[in-house]
Amino acid sequence: MENKINAPGSFDSAQATSKGGLATKVYFSHKGTHCTYIGTEDDPSGTLIHKVKYEGGAYASHMSATDKRIAVIDYVNKQLRVYTNGGDHQFNIDLIDMKWPRGVHLLPDDSAVLVTDRSGGELRKYPLTAAAKPVWRCEALDAPTGITTDEIGLIYVCGHEQKIIYMINQKGM
Repeated sequence: MENKINAPGSFDSAQATSKGGLATKVYFSHKGTHCTYIGTEDDPSGTLIHKVKYEGGAYASHMSATDKRIAVIDYVNKQLRVYTNGGDHQFNIDLIDMKWPRGVHLLPDDSAVLVTDRSGGELRKYPLTAAAKPVWRCEALDAPTGITTDEIGLIYVCGHEQKIIYMINQKGM
């Protein structure tokens, strides 16, 4: 279900995620700006939680949401920005040593976040704390992008170039 979240200005496309009445929506403009809004069915107007102006080139913003948090990848500044599901900024996790942080997935138990590095060919698991360092790294993956988990905790990562799906356990193997 997509909520009616309105963004100011002219935006070309949007990406939306909804879970448990919470909706997050990212608007992309042709002028290189993206805005992340959250809203609920009770408050469809939405609240701006993240706005970044990108200088030139194509860009993408990936996000993940649980009933407690929202995580947004800012790959230009190489940061993972973590918010409460009410839109309050909690903390950032620096991803400076990643080449192209791309995919993000909050674990359902709210214990950690998974981040893929498309150009670096790896998946990392971070605890949900400020100044977090990776718990583990799974390396030598083919351009990892999309990521999700299943009900028993297995991690699935899309290898973009070879069009394969990796299945990884919670220990990164």
